[in-house]
Amino acid sequence: MQIVIVDDDLMLLRSLELPLREAGHVVTCFADGESACRHLEDGKRMDALVLDYLLPDTTGADVLKRLVGCIPTGCRVILATGPRERLVPTKLLHVLGVQLVMTKPLDFEQLRAVIECSPTRA
Repeated sequence: MQIVIVDDDLMLLRSLELPLREAGHVVTCFADGESACRHLEDGKRMDALVLDYLLPDTTGADVLKRLVGCIPTGCRVILATGPRERLVPTKLLHVLGVQLVMTKPLDFEQLRAVIECSPTRA
């Protein structure tokens, strides 16, 4: 599977990237929303997107708004949030295509299970 992870916490990026790669996934990481948007607007394939809600340059909601039409059907979108962050309303998250909100610290096994149950496209 092609997995994109967007988070400004470099330790978190590495702690997710390495075991996902070991599980056979192709993982692309970004530390800011702008870089991720440029990458995904170029039509790069992805099966799952793990997106931090608060990034240094934007919010996860703004990234998803910008990527409307770029996120493929069947892509699992997971929003990661800090324990003290106030989230956007659930209705907005649903409209933006978020299937799951996970609070940090992320449970890797739960995240992996959610990612791997994502439908695979041809």
